[in-house]
Amino acid sequence: MLATRAGELAHAIYEQGRYEEAQVWTRLARESAGADDLDAALSWKPVQAKVLARQGKIDEAELLARETLKLVSRSDSANRNADTFMALAEVLTLADRHGEAEDATRKALRLYQQKGNLASADKARTMLPAAALAE
Repeated sequence: MLATRAGELAHAIYEQGRYEEAQVWTRLARESAGADDLDAALSWKPVQAKVLARQGKIDEAELLARETLKLVSRSDSANRNADTFMALAEVLTLADRHGEAEDATRKALRLYQQKGNLASADKARTMLPAAALAE
């Protein structure tokens, strides 16, 4: 439980723009998780990918985000899948790869909508350009 909760706290702290502190919590989550703890991994890895991207480690961040997408495919959690797509979108945005970021955001938005997660769907919509929403 500690690993998953630490990952979720890392996400909340990251959303507040406290990136260094978020990394501390991702480290705790990683160190506390069992090797086969899928839920814990899916809570901290997307945050760690975004932190790495903010540190300028784009290649490492993208690799982690894409590896997490493979991992999350083993889960039936629409929210975890969508969160991982949103993390990849942020990494790609920070890499100035806006078209790819938009694709990842659209995938996340569809998953959030399917799940009925209105708050996260609204946030995903704000990440899309206005022209993309008109399509």
